[in-house]
Amino acid sequence: MAVAAVFAEMRAMVEREEEAAAQLIEAEESRADSECVEALADMSGQLERIKEHRQRLSTALAHAGGIAFWQRVEELPDFGPDAAKDRAVEVDARRLQLISRAVTTVRSRLTQQLKWPLERRVRNLEEADQAGQKPRPPPQTPVPEPTETPGTGPDTETNSAGPREAADTVTGSTPRGRSKKPKNKPENQPNIPPLRNVRAKSTGPQRPSATANDAERLKKPLAPRTRQDFMQYNCKVTFNYRTAHKKLVVGDRYTSVSVGEKTQSGPEYAERFYNCCQVMGLQWFTNGRRYWQVGVQGPSFWAVGVAGAGMDRSGSSSRLGRNGLSWCVESFGQKLSAWHDNLQVQLQVPQPQAVGVYLDFEAGEVAFYSVGAAMLLLAHFNGPLRGQLHPACWLCSSGTKLTLGQ
Repeated sequence: MAVAAVFAEMRAMVEREEEAAAQLIEAEESRADSECVEALADMSGQLERIKEHRQRLSTALAHAGGIAFWQRVEELPDFGPDAAKDRAVEVDARRLQLISRAVTTVRSRLTQQLKWPLERRVRNLEEADQAGQKPRPPPQTPVPEPTETPGTGPDTETNSAGPREAADTVTGSTPRGRSKKPKNKPENQPNIPPLRNVRAKSTGPQRPSATANDAERLKKPLAPRTRQDFMQYNCKVTFNYRTAHKKLVVGDRYTSVSVGEKTQSGPEYAERFYNCCQVMGLQWFTNGRRYWQVGVQGPSFWAVGVAGAGMDRSGSSSRLGRNGLSWCVESFGQKLSAWHDNLQVQLQVPQPQAVGVYLDFEAGEVAFYSVGAAMLLLAHFNGPLRGQLHPACWLCSSGTKLTLGQ
C-alpha cells in the first residue's frame, strides 16, 4: 500500500537523522579526546623540565651560606609552569546544545502534527479543498474532539503562558493561529493594542531620563588618586603570629616583622608557613575598598602583598605571587618585580620606602603604590576577587624590617 511506503520512508528519514546526530556528537567527543592527549603530552614535557630545574636547585642548595645563597639562587634561570597547566580540555557544550535543539525542533513539529487526530486532519484537508484555501495549520496544543461549551471549542487555543498572555487576549489582541473575526465588531474598527507597557504622556517639557549606567556612576565614588584619597579607606591591620615562619620575629604589638638570628621554637600551627619566610595579617577583607601601608627599612629581599586564606603553607606554590591566590611587589637583590599566579613583571622604578596596598572588591582591583609626596603606581591587577583576602609579607634578609601602618 502507498500508506505503508510513506511510513517506511519516514522511518528511514528518522533513522538517518539519528545517525547524523550520533556522528556529530562522536566527532565532538573525538576532538576533546585529541586535545586531552595533547595536554598530557605537554604536561609530560613540563614534568621533565621541572626535574631538570630541581636538579639545578639542589646544586644551588649545596652552597648554603646566608646572603651568598640567595645571590646564587638569583642567578638561576627564571622558571615557571607553562600555559599547559591552565589548558582547559572540555567538550563544546554549546555545540551539543545546538545539536539537541535541532533534533528537538524536528520532534516538536512532528508532535504538533500527530497530536491532532488523523480524522480531524482529514476533515481539515477536505474543508480546505472545498473552500479553495490552504489547510489550517494544527494548533500549538492538542485539540479535543468537539464537546463545545460557551467560549470554548475546536477553534479555541489553550493559553499556557500565564496571566500576562491572558491579559493580551482580554485587551483585544488576536491569539496566534485564529482567522475568525470577532463578532459584533465593525469592519473598519482598528484593533486595540494591549494595555501593558503603555505610559501616560506628559504635557510639560520632557527631561532626559538617566540610564542605569548613569545612576550607577553617580552612586559609585571616584577612584582615589592622592594619599589623602587613599587614607579614606585606611584599615588598621596587624600580623597573625600563628602564620609566621619560625625564622621571623613579630613585634611592636604585632605590627612589625624581621628575620631572627635563629629558628624559634613554637607550636606547629596549621596556619604557619613552613617553607617560605612569610607571615599573613590577622584581619581579612571580603568587600568594599581597603587600603593599608607597609614601611620598609633596610636592604632588599622582601615582598609586600595580598593573599587568600586558602593559600598553601608549604611547597613551591606557597610563595607570595607564585599562585592564583596571592599578589605582591617583591624586592629581590636590585630587582623590583610584581608577581601574580607565578607570572613576573619587572618594574623600572626606584625601590620604595613604603608600599601602599589598595583593594577594590567591586571593581576587581589589586594595586600597589610607592608612598610619598605623590602616589606612584607600582603594579595594578584586574580580576574577580573572591573569599577572604589578608595582608601578607615575605622577608629573607636579617637587616630588613617591615612595619604595618607606616
